[in-house]
Amino acid sequence: MDKDQFWQFSLALYSPNKELWLHWQDQYGLNINLALFLLFLHRQQQPLSETGLMSLQQQLQQFSRQITQPLRVVRRAVPTPWLDPAVQTPFRKQLLRSELAAEQLEQQLLLQHYAELPDADVTAPKAELLTRYLQLLQAPTLQLQPYIFDLYQQAAAL
Repeated sequence: MDKDQFWQFSLALYSPNKELWLHWQDQYGLNINLALFLLFLHRQQQPLSETGLMSLQQQLQQFSRQITQPLRVVRRAVPTPWLDPAVQTPFRKQLLRSELAAEQLEQQLLLQHYAELPDADVTAPKAELLTRYLQLLQAPTLQLQPYIFDLYQQAAAL
């Protein structure tokens, strides 16, 4: 699978659903890149077992905690009343560029780890992977089902 193709797919699916993704990220601890990757796998008709899903989640979690999430926290802390707005704007833009670079690295990590999964972990899923991932995060998947269905429809249309 191609990293640029995955990035373009992600941008196309993220943009119209930005508020939903951010809400799920903040409310349930969802890693947006992992959720987008699961939809990308579905779109590419690539299999993944539940064990494979958990392996991808664990692999990504450490990088996200150490790199991506701290950048996001700092970016969200700006603007601040202590800094002149003329200084804050370029600083915030730089933080956003750094956060986006970390997001791209997360995606490369997902692609790399997926390629390295044992054959047993790359089998047909027992259920929709995005739903299963949300269940692992203890999100109310029955309430979210219309949104999940819509995301699968959008992914299929790309």
